[in-house]
Amino acid sequence: MHPPMDHDRFLNREVSLLDFQERVLALGERQDLPLLERVNYAAIVSSNLDEFFQVRVAGLKEQVSAGVHGDAVETLAAIRPKVSELERRRDALVAKELLPALAEAGLRVIGWGDLSSEAQKELAETFEHDVFPVLTPLAIDPSHPFPFISNLSLNLGVLISEPGRNRKFARVKVPPSLPRFFAAPDDAGWLPIEHLIAAHTDRLFPGVAVDAT
Repeated sequence: MHPPMDHDRFLNREVSLLDFQERVLALGERQDLPLLERVNYAAIVSSNLDEFFQVRVAGLKEQVSAGVHGDAVETLAAIRPKVSELERRRDALVAKELLPALAEAGLRVIGWGDLSSEAQKELAETFEHDVFPVLTPLAIDPSHPFPFISNLSLNLGVLISEPGRNRKFARVKVPPSLPRFFAAPDDAGWLPIEHLIAAHTDRLFPGVAVDAT
């Protein structure tokens, strides 16, 4: 008969994977490495976290739902603070170091308000001809349940309201066939597609007030 196993002597697989992501992120935080290598390490962490939740966390939650969770509840509790800290570090790295360094190197990510009026006009035409025809906004209410959101898809959440009616939540899925960024006509930088769509929500929801995106 084998003696009972001492769980303190074993490493948790999911927690160990997050420890590995911390080491990858630490490479992105190294200022002695080339800029694009640092950007790549930050991107790797984001991609790996997506897969981690799709596979590992989903599996743990299925165990809990099935009532055969074992240590799944404890593992989920251990995962949350580690992921939160990883995301905090990654977001700070991107916002405070990588994006400013990319802008200094000539690769500037901009918002709609950073564009000149002429650039906005030209990109508005791009939206009208290339983006607007392939968008399908979906309102969510008792007669329209929350839609299925596919893995790794880009979506915009929009709050809309009509006079005398309750505010509604709507979802706009960005088709993967569209470019992720649009070059500003005046070489001011690169505009993310979600900024382009958010600037034209009045075309997607005519006759109602768009309260927030």
